[in-house]
Amino acid sequence: MLRGFDGAKPEAVRIGVRPMPVDRHSVVGPIPGVEGYYLAVTHSGVTLAAFLGQAVAEEIAHSRPDVRLEPFRPARFFVA
Repeated sequence: MLRGFDGAKPEAVRIGVRPMPVDRHSVVGPIPGVEGYYLAVTHSGVTLAAFLGQAVAEEIAHSRPDVRLEPFRPARFFVA
């Protein structure tokens, strides 16, 4: 497929593990008890990147929570 690479051998192989929260849903929002720490972890980065990028930027820049992100808050993993 690539001219000039005949006989080339890989130097190394790396595997990246994609994040998958235990409940299989994105985790987006501030971490309870840790000021200034905002988390955005998702397995669906390709399909959600545009929406999450805009929603997260709005939340951080304007301190306005986006109600659409409420089911995905990290607080759901913390027992009160």
